[in-house]
Amino acid sequence: MTEPLSIAYLNNFGGPTLGGGEVQLLALMRGVRDAGAQVTLACAAGSALESATREMGGVRVVPTDFDAARVTTLTRKLRAELNGVDLLQGTGFLTNLIARRVGPGIGARVINAVHVLPDAARLDGESAARSLLRTTLDRTSRSKVDRFVAVSSEV
Repeated sequence: MTEPLSIAYLNNFGGPTLGGGEVQLLALMRGVRDAGAQVTLACAAGSALESATREMGGVRVVPTDFDAARVTTLTRKLRAELNGVDLLQGTGFLTNLIARRVGPGIGARVINAVHVLPDAARLDGESAARSLLRTTLDRTSRSKVDRFVAVSSEV
């Protein structure tokens, strides 16, 4: 008998309410759980998403501190917590970058969800230096992604 597919999602939205992306992620996790996959969510500790996922049931929750300044510690923690998953999906810019660091180290295929156009942050007023940093981080690690999922035909 084949082991069920194991999927982990990363989401760093720490808000006290659910945003549209988190509502969509809950529906996605419910669907893959109901299809027989083992589902894990690494999410911001204390977030509304953590609470809603625990209420939904059937999903392993890993409360996480997504402090970008401590990415080495975060990577180490997530590699230990998510070791053995088959697919690892980031749900935004930071979590996509983290998935690229964690996934190859645990033998997981990496999926990145893309929610915005490439220059969206710059168009929203991001500084040129920060935009260059984001672009560099993205481009230098793209080779670690097995699949990109765009959330719309425009993206």
